Amino acid sequence: MEKKILDIVINEQVSWKALLMKLVKEEGMDPWDIHVGKLTAQYIQSVKDLKQANLNISGKVLLAAAILLRIKSTRLVSDDLAEFDQLLTPPVEEEAFYDSLEQELRQKEVHDHNYELHPRIPQPRKRKVSIFDLVNALEKALEVKHRRINRIDEVNVEVPDHVDINEAIDNVWGRITDWFTRVKEKLTFRNLLKEDTRKEKVNVFQPLLHLAHNQKVFLKQDKPFGPIEILKEEPHED
Repeated sequence: MEKKILDIVINEQVSWKALLMKLVKEEGMDPWDIHVGKLTAQYIQSVKDLKQANLNISGKVLLAAAILLRIKSTRLVSDDLAEFDQLLTPPVEEEAFYDSLEQELRQKEVHDHNYELHPRIPQPRKRKVSIFDLVNALEKALEVKHRRINRIDEVNVEVPDHVDINEAIDNVWGRITDWFTRVKEKLTFRNLLKEDTRKEKVNVFQPLLHLAHNQKVFLKQDKPFGPIEILKEEPHED
């Protein structure tokens, strides 16, 4: 096994395609009729050996192993179903013989009664898989995976501007004192807003809570979701 790893590293680039071709050659498989299950097992074992040897393995080599396992499992299920069908259905040649014999014995009866004969649909034969078929299938699967990754849109997250909370508190406090100095009327939260936007409401409301917590101002709201009144002194209960 050490010699096999050394040969791969020295003579060839460690790629999934080179590894598959090398395994087919070493296992003495017919390139035009490979054993997918056996080749998959050998491929995965080789990948494990390369990892144990602390060699860098590309992501495509590992992804090819996962795709091979899927191909193997799909093929095994298909083969099992095909074998089950063969147990229930005689071979095509045997069916043809009995069909021909039956037609000869019943030719007169069929001719007299005008029966319509329906030909039997032959069962599909197990198709041989070449190493080139397998490589092409893997290349297509890897390309699809690559396209899916490239199709993932980048998420643009807008990072809010840094806000100095102390500066924001001073700003809101300045608006409050200016209002009571100039206007000398009831002050509500809406009066402090420079514009009716969500951002402005947040930028004013947070500093206002700090001011209320430090008892520099007092907040009064008669009903839920109603106007918020800002007072210089704590309101007295009636």
